[in-house]
Amino acid sequence: MNSANIINQLNGMPPERLKKFWFSAMRIARSGNGDVETARKMLDEIEAIERGRVRPKPSDVVGALLFEPHGHGYVSFGYADGACVVTVRKTEQHRLSGNRVYEVKVLGQTLPEASRSIDEARQVAANEYSSRQG
Repeated sequence: MNSANIINQLNGMPPERLKKFWFSAMRIARSGNGDVETARKMLDEIEAIERGRVRPKPSDVVGALLFEPHGHGYVSFGYADGACVVTVRKTEQHRLSGNRVYEVKVLGQTLPEASRSIDEARQVAANEYSSRQG
């Protein structure tokens, strides 16, 4: 099966299988080994699928943003004025204390530094969002 077929089939995958694809694609995208472009497309597609699913109501306030309650998923979203402006992506499962496993995207731009915890990632996102709003 080629990569285009896999990307087309992501929407119908059960959540646990989708999660496995997420972490496999994340490993490829972060390592630079293999088909990085396809891996990034898969991550974007899975993120879009997750955003389109019924999500927990945002209720956690951090700065000017509202975040979904942390449900130990691999992707979560932050909102300002009802619009999704932040994505927090888990890059791998925690293996060691202190791992930087949360990647933050603010207004579509991935920040260069990963975070150790979901709370740290949210605070970094809120600070970055506020700085961009002037």
